[in-house]
Amino acid sequence: MNWYERALAEIESWDSTLDLDARIKILAVLSPRCRWDKNLRDAQTVCETLDTDELTGVLSNSIAAARDVLMSPDSDLRGRKVNAFYRAIAGDTDSVVIDSHMASVFNVKRVDVDKGWERAESSVRSIAQALKWTPRDAQATIWQHEVETCDC
Repeated sequence: MNWYERALAEIESWDSTLDLDARIKILAVLSPRCRWDKNLRDAQTVCETLDTDELTGVLSNSIAAARDVLMSPDSDLRGRKVNAFYRAIAGDTDSVVIDSHMASVFNVKRVDVDKGWERAESSVRSIAQALKWTPRDAQATIWQHEVETCDC
């Protein structure tokens, strides 16, 4: 089982009245600038309590987006990273998530974020093709290595 399949299995195990798609959206919208373990705990809390009041140390835009999903589970998600993360967990094996860890690996600078994102995504796709992996699995492997070895 790969990283995203394990993440999906974890989300499926939550005791929530929200459907699976809404749970994945909650996790995705709470993810910006959030460590994976905290993201998972926070999303589970929101999905099980249907409330965002207990969240601390989460970006206010992320909390507002979580509230939007709670109010309207079919709502659209905002942001490249959030959308890519949602799609990857939902099963899109062609999705490539570029977050701050991946940006660091591929030297994406804030001043050139759009071109940097495209360059990083293209690099991940090339690596995946060379290894005969899916882009999602290549990205997850690179991301996991970066998280385990970085000083962050």
